[in-house]
Amino acid sequence: MKNILVLGAGFKHYNKYPNSVITTIDIRSNVGATIVHDLEVFPWPIPDNTYDMLIGEHILEHLEDTTKTLEEIYRVCKPDSEIELTVPYFRSKWQAIDPTHKKQFMPWTINNYTPNVELGKRKIKLYEDYTHSNLAKFILTKFTWNKDIDRTWFQKLLIYISDWNLEFYEDKLAPMFPLECMTWELKVIK
Repeated sequence: MKNILVLGAGFKHYNKYPNSVITTIDIRSNVGATIVHDLEVFPWPIPDNTYDMLIGEHILEHLEDTTKTLEEIYRVCKPDSEIELTVPYFRSKWQAIDPTHKKQFMPWTINNYTPNVELGKRKIKLYEDYTHSNLAKFILTKFTWNKDIDRTWFQKLLIYISDWNLEFYEDKLAPMFPLECMTWELKVIK
């Protein structure tokens, strides 16, 4: 049985994980959260190495300190835990439309927390060269554009091009044809 933590769950129900214990944490007391807590207050009221999986759908962009948040995610998750984080793409209208968004993300932002991953033609290793945290280490297992969103044929084409060459999409097409959101699937390295 998986022990799953959902950050900022709101009123969402996570029925797609049968035989799991789902804990939700949210700042609002009126949404039925298991734990009512402000995710910007550290440490979270959760013991170390508690969860097998963590889901954060459209929550990171609302939090001020991405590094501290990822360190807390790392702390509360067991070794090899699965993490799924979805954020709006920084060029998306959905990023700009919400005045409560504090942070912006692009596909490579997570590479600051994933050792041995190279960024584009320049072969920059963000984790090694520009370390933001030695307390949070993940392996990127999958990157997905517009997960769980109905995609138009044109968005499917853009995603295909991005999967073929993310740097080409980012440099040449994304300024004119931005996709909406990104999902990073990670594994905790402990």
